[in-house]
Amino acid sequence: VKYDTVALAETLAEQPFETRQTVRSAAASLSVSTTTVVKAIRSGKVKMNSITAKPVLSDSNKDFRFHFCCEEVLPNGLFHDMDDRIHIDEKWFYVDKITRHFYMSENEGRPHKTTRHKFHVEKVMFLCAVARPRYNGFNDNVWNGKMGIWPFVRQVLARNNSANRPAGTIEWKTYPVDKVAYRNMLIDNVLPAIIDNCPLEK
Repeated sequence: VKYDTVALAETLAEQPFETRQTVRSAAASLSVSTTTVVKAIRSGKVKMNSITAKPVLSDSNKDFRFHFCCEEVLPNGLFHDMDDRIHIDEKWFYVDKITRHFYMSENEGRPHKTTRHKFHVEKVMFLCAVARPRYNGFNDNVWNGKMGIWPFVRQVLARNNSANRPAGTIEWKTYPVDKVAYRNMLIDNVLPAIIDNCPLEK
């Protein structure tokens, strides 16, 4: 059966969003085959869109953002270039990946990889610091704006023997990040990086 792609797209628009999240679910909601939906996508009458949940802003949040923008306006009516601002944020990274892909020759053996529990991979918090990149008069990038990234880890001695290492081996361990640890990270790493890397033209 040959379907009209225009009519198919109009019928699809009448279906709830929850019933058309994939090609298969969209085909089921229209009672057609997946091939028909794919043809409609290729024709341009149906398109794939991604949505991201946005934070709900209260009136106080909107008022704070408005006043922040107003404070950044210079007397000449232009916005502040923010070249003197350093942005700091925390990022979480997994210690290891469960699945890795490699390009190998036909004679190589498959690498062996093990983990205690693949659903509970340890994560490490990093502190990142960046600023606006700098460009010269010829629009050439003279500084990328990257200050650095530092992990919240420390070296400790292994207390007991294990199958992986003997007692006394130096290991990297994560630790709880509170305001004291955060302040020490700023003083020991972030501030020296700002002094060493940030351009001082202003």
